[in-house]
Amino acid sequence: MDFVAPGIARVDTPRFMDSNNKVILGTSFSTPNAAGAVACLLSALKKNSIQYSPASLKMALAQTAFLPENGNKCEFGNGIIQIDAAFEYCKNQMIDLKKIVPRKNGAGGITFIKDKGHNVNMKRIVDLRTYIDMIVGKKSFKKWTLKIQVEDQNIICVTKIDKNGSFLLNVDTNKVEIGSLKYSEIEVIDPAIGCICYIPVTVIVPLKPSLNPHECCNQKEIILNYENPCHIFIDPPQKSEKKYEIKITPLETDMMTSLFIQHSFNKKKRVIIVKGSSEIVEVFQNKTYFLKYEIEETFQAKPKNIHEICIYQRKGSPANQKFLLQFNFFEMEESNKELLFN
Repeated sequence: MDFVAPGIARVDTPRFMDSNNKVILGTSFSTPNAAGAVACLLSALKKNSIQYSPASLKMALAQTAFLPENGNKCEFGNGIIQIDAAFEYCKNQMIDLKKIVPRKNGAGGITFIKDKGHNVNMKRIVDLRTYIDMIVGKKSFKKWTLKIQVEDQNIICVTKIDKNGSFLLNVDTNKVEIGSLKYSEIEVIDPAIGCICYIPVTVIVPLKPSLNPHECCNQKEIILNYENPCHIFIDPPQKSEKKYEIKITPLETDMMTSLFIQHSFNKKKRVIIVKGSSEIVEVFQNKTYFLKYEIEETFQAKPKNIHEICIYQRKGSPANQKFLLQFNFFEMEESNKELLFN
């Protein structure tokens, strides 16, 4: 995502894809506002005889965008566009259009998934030519540096860019909460013009429930807000005859709320979103809810076929609702998916 203008982007259904990452493009209801503001910027640049290009405009908007406090890149991109600041940036920086290095279309990002066979520290050699047109930037890439967001530096670290335009990326999966996804970005910085490229990095440490229902790894506590769905990643059991259940226990709620549960899994480099969703209405503190599912053979085809669960609220539900989720695996006779209330 590049910008919101102003607003927030919300994805409430699973969008995870393992080996075949895709870029999801879209617009928001605030797009006309952004288009009008950029039109004003173009008029000001023309009136002042300031040269520009689509790449330079995007860079100016990115460098001057405002990221709200506690806002994250998944929701705001670079932030809320600031047209006055973007104009001053174009006016004072005197951007050399020849130095702007284009990002390759469809470059995607980097995904780490911790499997049973992987160590806590996962490494990968990253070639910048995958993300940037190095033919244009080959004369200056030796001056480029890499930057990791401060809050992610204890999880992700990188080496300097070598003479071939590559660097080593190291991820400490032990610092990522089990069952969750950690998203970050590597900024490629040219000292003359600033950040020229963002490389998305996604780290997934799936929950690996034990067949023993009393194991602590079988449970996860979550806090739900409508605008922030909860995504949980689970390694399915290895044997085809196993089934699993999700036990949902409200912890601090004394108000009615509605929950929706959707599932997705990988199949031959495609993400399959299970049709339909389970809806739990009127969740109260004195009730416990069980969702029981049959694990299809597809889920165990390969150990890397991670099962993603997305839990989100109905619009207008009370905020900061806390729940305890327990995942239990067991054997039972074949049946269709069912929703049970206790």
